[in-house]
Amino acid sequence: MFYREAHTLIEEINEASELRELRKYRPQMMAAELMVLDDLFLRELPLNAGEKLADVLMSRYEKFSTILTSNRPIEDWSKLLGDVVVVAPLLDRLMHRGNLLKFEGKSWRLKEAAERVARRAAAG
Repeated sequence: MFYREAHTLIEEINEASELRELRKYRPQMMAAELMVLDDLFLRELPLNAGEKLADVLMSRYEKFSTILTSNRPIEDWSKLLGDVVVVAPLLDRLMHRGNLLKFEGKSWRLKEAAERVARRAAAG
């Protein structure tokens, strides 16, 4: 398994490119049976992020499994990546054999925190 927060992956790809070591780094991403990219768009991504992300995900397309998590609606991805041309084929490949799971409602972390506070208040 290959896990990264999305912004970290983009930073690592950019750094490997600058150091001319992308050919060494790329096999780690491509060989993992499962890649998890967490919190896509939680932080602002650099201008080239769309191209980098598309390169990774399209290289893995129909070969390996990839999970993306994001709190942003898919409709906003073009604006957030700044490139409609990249997002359309990226989503096409992700959704071709993929599943979209949409969760609505309160965060489990916030719910658990509220329950802890309520228990402490009741006990004290």
